[in-house]
Amino acid sequence: MKSAHDNIPWKEIGGIRDKIIHGYFSINWIIVWDVITHEIGDLKTLHLEIK
Repeated sequence: MKSAHDNIPWKEIGGIRDKIIHGYFSINWIIVWDVITHEIGDLKTLHLEIK
């Protein structure tokens, strides 16, 4: 799947997931909110380009 869709930033997605899961009390929620409100839309666009 990853090699078929190499335009998706898999490493960055996994990295933010790891920080949220393991960061506990050191999570910067401003950054999380920025990713949710701005970058997920870009990811949706990338996904639509794949189809």
